[in-house]
Amino acid sequence: MAFLILFMYKSFQGAKKRRVLIAMAIKLILIRHGESNGNVQGKFCGFKDVSLTEK
Repeated sequence: MAFLILFMYKSFQGAKKRRVLIAMAIKLILIRHGESNGNVQGKFCGFKDVSLTEK
């Protein structure tokens, strides 16, 4: 019985560590929605920070 409790405790600790590692790996990506001159011309702007049109 003691072995089973110890095994369950170690399994719980391992799951807890995995949850912490997963939580640390989450990224937050923000995307802005708008129209740029590149969009109007059909160009891909990539990762550049371009200004938006009035539209």
